[in-house]
Amino acid sequence: MSAYPYLLLSLTGLAVTLILMWGCRGQRRLMLLAGLLWAPTGFLGVIFNPVYWNPTLLFQGKVGVEDLIFSFWSASLCWLIAAGAAPLEGPKLRARAVLARSLLVLLVFMTAFVLSKFAVKGVMTAAMLAAFPVAGLMACFRPDAMRLVMRGALGYPAIYLSSIALTVWVFPEFGGQWRVQGHWGVAASGIPLEEAVWALLYGALSPWITAYVFDVYHL
Repeated sequence: MSAYPYLLLSLTGLAVTLILMWGCRGQRRLMLLAGLLWAPTGFLGVIFNPVYWNPTLLFQGKVGVEDLIFSFWSASLCWLIAAGAAPLEGPKLRARAVLARSLLVLLVFMTAFVLSKFAVKGVMTAAMLAAFPVAGLMACFRPDAMRLVMRGALGYPAIYLSSIALTVWVFPEFGGQWRVQGHWGVAASGIPLEEAVWALLYGALSPWITAYVFDVYHL
């Protein structure tokens, strides 16, 4: 297992998330839905691997099972951080609405990402720029969800960066899996600054989009 630090990080995060999911009955269903909604974003690894980073995967390729596991528990845990114990109304599982909203968000993100790629160097920078049109879309449809946004933006980066730093401390070679090319030139223990900014954006957008897709409201 020590030869696969990314897999170990993914499985550890999944185990912790499942324990929290079992213990937090009020958020259990939405944690599961958030994880299932965001798990397919692991396939975006085809964009980032190996241009942005090149982790050791259990089954070598553009996308690993680690990407899918990581995407599941990140979204699930981020939802718990953002929602906490707040009373909520929802989710409303209307298949057509869920699919339409998911595709709309994906369309806006991918369109903005492709356009950003022409303007900036680095896939992560382009992806982060593409997050802003998505945030604009969410602000139009769900301006009421700012409490989720703020909690996620503050809480998720702390959890994510701590888990990455711990992984690098235990497995120093893990920090060498990020590519220097295209980075902003600022890194700590091999972890680029982009990771911190990504975590901030993800922490804000993930619960916001989840609330939008599944029609979840604070009571």
